[in-house]
Amino acid sequence: LWTFVGCSGTASLELTTAGLGFINFEFTAVFGAKSVTALPAGAATAAATRALIVPPRLVGTKIQLNRANAQVKTLTINAGVNTVLPDDPEGADGYGAAIPVERDVAGSMDPYINTTTTAPLFAAFRAGTSMPLMAMLGSTAGNRFVAVLPAVKAVAMDPGDRGGLSTHGINFQADGADAGFFLSAY
Repeated sequence: LWTFVGCSGTASLELTTAGLGFINFEFTAVFGAKSVTALPAGAATAAATRALIVPPRLVGTKIQLNRANAQVKTLTINAGVNTVLPDDPEGADGYGAAIPVERDVAGSMDPYINTTTTAPLFAAFRAGTSMPLMAMLGSTAGNRFVAVLPAVKAVAMDPGDRGGLSTHGINFQADGADAGFFLSAY
């Protein structure tokens, strides 16, 4: 058993159409100790008899940018939390618990270019106008998730191609203090 203390870090949400949603975590921490520990009595039996929960796939749901449907292959949202281990002469290894020092929520998506959404998206990009972004995943109560970024600004729009259809390669950044990214299970 490895133990760590003073953990802090960041996470990113990765959604791919017809695939599973993934949350990737990256932690910075102070190493505590390593020990040999047996499994608690009955843990193997409890794990074997537990009901299997199937994670939801990104199908039959919605992703919207600027309140319009966005047919994407991929959507990535990164919390962008930067942490440091501060120098600490009292610490066992010479540093203290991890401290988050900045956050920069950003991401990317690749919606198809169409006649309905292209002009408003490009106008918002040129003007630096914030747009809401929302993605839903799952359809079963208790196994549904929604990611909301109330205000994002497109910081890059590069045309692309997916299967012969044109796409916007949109890089975005959350706009607004302390309201960049919300993830809820319901």
